[in-house]
Amino acid sequence: MQFDVFISYSSHDKSTADATCAALENAGIRCWMAPRDILPGADWGAAIMEALDTCRAMVLIFSSSANESPQIRREVERVVGRGMPIIPVRIEETAPTKALAYFMGSVHWLDALTPPLEQHLQRLADSLKTLLAVEKLRPGPAPETPTAATVGTSAPAAGLAAVHTGADSTTGARSDKLANPPSPTRMLAMKCAVIVAAAIGVLLAIATIVYQIFSWFPVTAALAFISFWLVYRNLTSQPQIAKIAALGCGLVWAYLAILNAAAPNIPVVMIEGVASGCLLYVSLELARVK
Repeated sequence: MQFDVFISYSSHDKSTADATCAALENAGIRCWMAPRDILPGADWGAAIMEALDTCRAMVLIFSSSANESPQIRREVERVVGRGMPIIPVRIEETAPTKALAYFMGSVHWLDALTPPLEQHLQRLADSLKTLLAVEKLRPGPAPETPTAATVGTSAPAAGLAAVHTGADSTTGARSDKLANPPSPTRMLAMKCAVIVAAAIGVLLAIATIVYQIFSWFPVTAALAFISFWLVYRNLTSQPQIAKIAALGCGLVWAYLAILNAAAPNIPVVMIEGVASGCLLYVSLELARVK
């Protein structure tokens, strides 16, 4: 039986791998995964090598356990040597080791950090169907053992839609999505900044009720909601939406600070300035890692 996708995963992430396999096969994508597709009595290592040499793409369930797995590093090295596309599905916020980063430095990661997992798997299935349709038109490369020369010059084939490399393999044009996810430290700083801005919006919304200044309530409440939902919720899954929302909210907060400075109302100006600064910082950070 010919398979389309090799699913690489740590045994600690088997439930996620099973869910991924089920979602892809429901979408008509034929998956190979161990131990399900290893015949009884067959040599384990030989079966994996044969699957890696015949599948047309790899889906890597990336977690801290997978990050430290020597077996997964060998599988990734094998498919990179073949020029086969790799789609890492990140289920934990952890940075790849240097060994994995060496092989997958230009690969776009599909982040599945926020629930529900099903929506990320649907996105993966849609992207794989597009990717595999493109790959089917190309002659498959002959299996080879990766060397320093082949690893240094080969790159995974470019995918479409949500899963693709940072540069198109035929035109060299940069993608409009993130080439690599931000580091955990920068992501934490952005999340904290969004939470501070949303908390300020909630605080001012409550203050407008207490002091019966109801004209400002819809604005501050809306800014709090948009800051938390559109920005925080989409930091990893939809970074472009998060960037635009953060920029818009930050500019509105800056405008409100200017209005209150003319009043003058210095305490309100200061906290609105903080909210504006936090959200503008987030938009700049997302623009920097584009």
